[in-house]
Amino acid sequence: TALPQGLILVVEDDDRLLPIVVRLIETLGYPVRAVGSGEEALAAIAAEHPAGVLLDLGLPGVSGMEVLRRIRSAPATTDLPVTIM
Repeated sequence: TALPQGLILVVEDDDRLLPIVVRLIETLGYPVRAVGSGEEALAAIAAEHPAGVLLDLGLPGVSGMEVLRRIRSAPATTDLPVTIM
């Protein structure tokens, strides 16, 4: 499956894994924004309207499942492509 065109939001709290994922996505030619928490993810989605999200489920604070639930329940983001990591 091809990635959508536009900004990819990477939501990952593991400082060792995050730069690897970001580099991979950038190598594919996509702009990337990286955040480390559910709260930051929700704010970035609202402000930056990413084309897709790579989402870690095990986040501190607001969990990845809760982020996904909020994405799917909001009319503006219900169809936002999300890949669970």
